Amino acid sequence: MRARSPEKRCRQKPARQPTYRIEAERNPETTPQYFQISVNVLEARKLTWTNPNSANSYVIVVLGKKKHRTGVRRNMEEPCYRELFGHTKERLVCKHVNFGNSRI
Repeated sequence: MRARSPEKRCRQKPARQPTYRIEAERNPETTPQYFQISVNVLEARKLTWTNPNSANSYVIVVLGKKKHRTGVRRNMEEPCYRELFGHTKERLVCKHVNFGNSRI
């Protein structure tokens, strides 16, 4: 048997130069930002109704393109909701909040 030469026996890959990742300057206005929003609807106070016997109230919260609605509270002037809505979105903007028929 022939003995292998040391060059063939220990073939090593040539050493590579390390590559460095260069990060560009970040503009906070163009960089996407992610938010987690939690909306806790507790209660409504001092609601006035034309007919108190049919005072059904609920809350609609609009977050971006998504709508969340609480349960209906029937015949209450100061309804207690205690409901929590969570939402995760990039560049989230809360447009408006509806309380029953009135808009805030």
